[in-house]
Amino acid sequence: MPGIATRSPGGVLPSRGACGRARYPVRCCGARRALHVGREDSLGHDGPKGLLQALDGRNLVLVGLPGAGKSSVGRRLAAQLAIPFVDADSEIEKAAGMSISDIFATHGEAAFREGETRVISRILQDGPLVLATGGGAFMSADTRRAIAAHGIAIWLDAATDILVARISKRTHRPMFHNVDARAKLKELRAVRDPVFAEAPIRVVSSSGPQERVVGAILRALRQYSLAAEPTPQQAASQ
Repeated sequence: MPGIATRSPGGVLPSRGACGRARYPVRCCGARRALHVGREDSLGHDGPKGLLQALDGRNLVLVGLPGAGKSSVGRRLAAQLAIPFVDADSEIEKAAGMSISDIFATHGEAAFREGETRVISRILQDGPLVLATGGGAFMSADTRRAIAAHGIAIWLDAATDILVARISKRTHRPMFHNVDARAKLKELRAVRDPVFAEAPIRVVSSSGPQERVVGAILRALRQYSLAAEPTPQQAASQ
């Protein structure tokens, strides 16, 4: 029986199976699987170190639309796991010696995206770390391949009303200069959401405490790691 999408208190948007337990969609070995998530501690019994080991030291890469909270959630997630946090846009500005707005104005979006892919690919060579990407970074096939090779993409989604409210408080987003934010987000969703859906994990960022979103990410990562672990029978046959 197909699952019915429901909003969970922790901010994740899972489906509900026949047993009534929440199921997270997780991509494992190239196929999307639904995994049951219980109420156990977000990090499992082994804590941050155990979770990172279970994830094979892979980088955690937050993707999503502008205003989804990738940077603020990413900092908290990195603190929980005791690993570095890196903001891709900040690193791009350092490499270029100018702001994102100035890069767009001087060189155009195409040049910015090319540099963005190079910077993200370089960052992913280190780790484990938490990386917050720009809103359009995941649209690059080269960037998606680099993330898949060295990390786990986590789609941080949010309702349009929340995105509009957050974006309206910021003035440094060149894509939203002198445009209707809601109309622009609708346009971006139509193009980008199908690509974001390729991420193995999707978590919904709400207007509540960011710690709840971090907890939801940790629970989803724990289940992702469990799905990736071979059963004793599989291990014996390898």
